[in-house]
Amino acid sequence: MINEKFRKSAISAAVCQALLMSGGLVYAQEGSEDGSAVLEEVVVTGIRAALRQGINAKRDNAQFVDSIIADDIGKLADVNVAETLGRISGVQVDRGIGEGSDISIRGQRQNVILLNGRQIFDASGRGGIGPDRLNTSTFGLLTLVPSGLIGGLDVTKLGGADSVSGSIGGIVDIKTRKPLDKSGFNGAASVGFGDGDLSDGTDTEYFALLSNTFADDTLGIQLGVSSKDRNVAERGLNTFSGYGSFEDNGVTFTDPGVNGDPNGDGTFGFFHLDPRLQTIEEDRENEALSGLVQWKPNDNVEVIFDTFYSSTESDRDRYWQGFFAGFGTASNLVFSEDEILLSGNIGRPIQTNVEFAGIEAEILSTAVQLNWSVNENVQWNTQLSSSESESSFEQLFFRLQSASAADISFDITAGDFGSFTSNVDLADPTALNLAILFDSDFINETDTTELTSDVNWNFGGNGFFSSVDLGIRLQEVETDSTELSRDIRPNLNVATTASVSAATEVITTDFFTGLSARENVFTGCEVFLADFNASDQQLCTESTNTASQLNTFSVNEDISSVYAKVNYESEIGGSKISGNIGFRVVDRDLESIGNVVTDDVVTPSVFNRSDTEVLPSAVIKVDVNDDLVLRFGGSRVIAFPNSADLNNGLRLNGDNTGSGGSPDLDPFLANQFDLSAEYYFAGDSILALGLFYKDIETFIVSRTDQEIIQGETFSIARQVNGESAEVTGLELSYQQPFGDTGFGIQANYSYIDSNTPIEDDAGRSLPLSGLSENSLNLVGYYETETLSIRLAYNVRDDYLTGLGPNNTGVFIDGFEDLSATIGWNITDNYSLQFEALNLLDSQLETFNAVPEALRTNVEYGQLFKLTFAAQF
Repeated sequence: MINEKFRKSAISAAVCQALLMSGGLVYAQEGSEDGSAVLEEVVVTGIRAALRQGINAKRDNAQFVDSIIADDIGKLADVNVAETLGRISGVQVDRGIGEGSDISIRGQRQNVILLNGRQIFDASGRGGIGPDRLNTSTFGLLTLVPSGLIGGLDVTKLGGADSVSGSIGGIVDIKTRKPLDKSGFNGAASVGFGDGDLSDGTDTEYFALLSNTFADDTLGIQLGVSSKDRNVAERGLNTFSGYGSFEDNGVTFTDPGVNGDPNGDGTFGFFHLDPRLQTIEEDRENEALSGLVQWKPNDNVEVIFDTFYSSTESDRDRYWQGFFAGFGTASNLVFSEDEILLSGNIGRPIQTNVEFAGIEAEILSTAVQLNWSVNENVQWNTQLSSSESESSFEQLFFRLQSASAADISFDITAGDFGSFTSNVDLADPTALNLAILFDSDFINETDTTELTSDVNWNFGGNGFFSSVDLGIRLQEVETDSTELSRDIRPNLNVATTASVSAATEVITTDFFTGLSARENVFTGCEVFLADFNASDQQLCTESTNTASQLNTFSVNEDISSVYAKVNYESEIGGSKISGNIGFRVVDRDLESIGNVVTDDVVTPSVFNRSDTEVLPSAVIKVDVNDDLVLRFGGSRVIAFPNSADLNNGLRLNGDNTGSGGSPDLDPFLANQFDLSAEYYFAGDSILALGLFYKDIETFIVSRTDQEIIQGETFSIARQVNGESAEVTGLELSYQQPFGDTGFGIQANYSYIDSNTPIEDDAGRSLPLSGLSENSLNLVGYYETETLSIRLAYNVRDDYLTGLGPNNTGVFIDGFEDLSATIGWNITDNYSLQFEALNLLDSQLETFNAVPEALRTNVEYGQLFKLTFAAQF
């Protein structure tokens, strides 16, 4: 993993990270005359002041930008940056095990994440969601950045020609503080403790930030550290295979007159292939370190050295009971009107399973930046950065199943998680066989080197055109993925003995009541089979799937761009007119290296491709008067496919099916337009309405097609290009403090609709993946000098997350969340904060095509935290 010596020295070098936010050091971007952003220090305290700085940053920026300032982040009950971003209009949060994991911006998942202006990636590259092998992940890029380390967040929804390309939705810029923003020695620290309903043990969190200035405030050094040890848990109904069609899965019907087409319309019904009652428990540790050296010897020169490191490690125990319903006998069946199997009896072996997983994800990103005022009219900024992300998932999975078919009675509609019973005593090891043993490692790494150089030339006159921006950006992105796996499946199963009875006990005793880890049960394959005869023990050294050890690929990209942007400003009829017009030229060279695997024979394959695109953009901002601002803008944008989708590998199976990557995918391309009206009707208040439209020329979807390979026809599942989608939307924002009462409100609502040519086999239109039509955020607060209270409510509609059988959509159901924060300023230097998360005890559901086709439903429980903070 990333430099173990660096990690250890980073942890011991400081005991501290950031909570200047508790007392509220806040600084925001103020626009310069030409519309570019410069920093201006504003020392304010409290929720209201932080919100004011956020709307000022929005008002003064030439582009369509929303901002959250540091004190605002500190007062929200957010676990990570993904959840904080969910407070912004048009940003919708995907959730994993008890926390936000990823975001969509205006219904799009193709977004750019910047750290202090440089692009950072997950270990699996562009579009990665972390190393987790489950359907939802909580180890992605945004979960690696603790909220407490941040000075502010900007979300650019329509940028100028100087904005980094690669986004269809928006650009997120995560900003850290700088030591010269406040002279002298400054420090803050905090310690927090948490407890969750389902988790075992007490969570601990530590923050601190130390900074000092030297040499007459021309040199500043800042060091911060964050450390979290969390226990997270999830339990409920889950699945691996989801739903399947009766047409394809060999079910035998024993009820008279019943078949796979319940209503006789010629279309087969669907059933849950492998329902599982599952418990997940994790001990998760996150450590983050930020360091910054800022040297500003005079007003013309500034040099910044900036480094950030974060790692998350997790020990996961996962236990589940279930069955695979395909190829069994079915009776007493009850169907819905949509031909979804709801309840009945299945004759299939019952399974008990346990998995131990070690999961790691980390990132190290370093940059050197030079800002130089060449003369009074020319400003030159350049930055060289290097980032390295790595992740691994080490899996040990063991399955026992009944030696013969069990009589399983099920009802998907019973309670929250369904009802499942069988006639097999799972606590009796003599009734079970060893069915599967996995020993797998999944390793990903992405390295990025980036050079940017920008020049602003201010004309210094009174003409219509005020300045011009010119720049270049050179980027190398290299992504490597490796899978090493032993998949042991005894052909006739292996009868169990007392050596595995402990494993059976773990997954059958006190299920759903807080199981403890039993790593000693599975310390290696030999332990599992210690009591078996010598021939059985050979299973430990012989894999039935050796080809998976060569399931590796590399995707290497060189991306370069140049831009030119002209800024203008004027006054017409008492209204100030400003904005910019420009273009960006983007060029990408791709090399994708993978393996074609046929009958365990591996053939390396290399694919190359180049793309060039011209991206024009323009924006007009009209300050009608002191209270009203109008904006209109348009741009052409590009986003290259996810790195994993560009894999040049192909796996062909013996049944003439297969799966592969698609290195020849066209990039996402879209023309987008924005219109907004912002009414700043009172101090610290805003009412804003925004409309947007995206004409997406190309996008990417999953599909299975017939392909001729080596003279044979195969059904191959790949990512393919779709054409001609449209996204339209409305964003409404409202923020107002109610005089000097201490009360205030912040609210936003988004409506997003898409029109695509994608239909499932039943003719139902499918939206773009990740897009919820409706989402709402409400934040109410009360604040005095000593007390602050904040309630935050978030809700979003269901959204498409993938495609299931017969191209039916797999949806994540609507989700609502309520959290609360209470803060007490004990003195000017000490404060206490209490947070309560998931107060509604919400559950996360997924379904296949229609809501009664319940795939999963899981709960996380409520979480409570108490934090003590100090400033010095």
